[in-house]
Amino acid sequence: MVKKTLSSFEFDSDIQVIGIAYHLPDYRLSFSINKQFGFNLKKLPDLPVSLTKNKLPLSFSLYFYNNSDLQNSYYLISNENGKLIPNFPKINYFLLITDNVDIKHIVQMIKNLRSMPNIITAVTIDIASINNFEHILHDLEFHLSNIFKLEKNKFSF
Repeated sequence: MVKKTLSSFEFDSDIQVIGIAYHLPDYRLSFSINKQFGFNLKKLPDLPVSLTKNKLPLSFSLYFYNNSDLQNSYYLISNENGKLIPNFPKINYFLLITDNVDIKHIVQMIKNLRSMPNIITAVTIDIASINNFEHILHDLEFHLSNIFKLEKNKFSF
């Protein structure tokens, strides 16, 4: 089977990553973020990522919100025990912000995240420091396209 490569993500300033250290379940973090920022992060099927060749993919929790006002999207992805991105073992979740990213907005988000209860820290992650970032993005994009196809088919007559 041929795997299609999608290219809607640009590997430059159109993506920002915030690492969040938070030891409670993902649904509590998404609820807190929704409340703090007025978002509507929704749980999607877990993100399968093939981290090594010839092994079954691991699954990571995934939440998604599209902010039509700011024209950007937010993805909350778990990093269970550093399995998704091993060079950040103390970061439990990654918040990816794509499209129309404003650095002032990111700085304010980090400040607000740090002030929230149960969040140990929130930091900007340099994309270049993530070894398998491009691979993760491709898996994410492929996963989302499958989800949206299924939803579209569900409502087709």
